[in-house]
This record gives sequence, C-alpha cells and structure tokens, in this order.
Amino acid sequence: MEDKDYEKALDSVIIGSMYFRQNLAAAEELEVTEPYNYLGAKLEQAMLDQFGMTEDQAIDLFKTRKREDYTIELKAILKELGMENEVRSK
Repeated sequence: MEDKDYEKALDSVIIGSMYFRQNLAAAEELEVTEPYNYLGAKLEQAMLDQFGMTEDQAIDLFKTRKREDYTIELKAILKELGMENEVRSK
C-alpha cells in the first residue's frame, strides 16, 4: 500500500513557497522570470488545489516563531481537510 504523509507534503509545499519568494530576485537578475514564475504558479495552484492554501497563507504559517506551533497548525489544517496522516507499513 502507498504511504500518505500529508503533513510532509504540506510542509514541503510551504517550504517550496518560501524558497520561491526568496529566489525571485535572483531569477530576475538571471533573466529567467518567465519560466520561474510559471513554476511558482504551478506550485501555488497545487497547494491551493490540494490544501486550500494560498502562497501568502503558507508564508505566514511558515513564519510561526515556534516550530512546535507550526506543527500543531499543520496538523489542525490537515484535520480540518480530513487528511490526517495515513502512514502505513508495507
């Protein structure tokens, strides 16, 4: 059976959004904004489709001061979506 670790998935797209924002200036400097923005839009759309979260919401959540509070909030979001982790052994 396939593992479903929604917490890791949500954390990954949140971190991806942070890196996207942090590297936007470098993409502009390298004159690759069109493909860079295309990938950023795909990331944001996937996050919105899968977790109902915008890039701004993800970044606000990531800026949570305590990692414990961040994890608690991730779990609350997933519970609300009915996506509690379903990690199963193979």
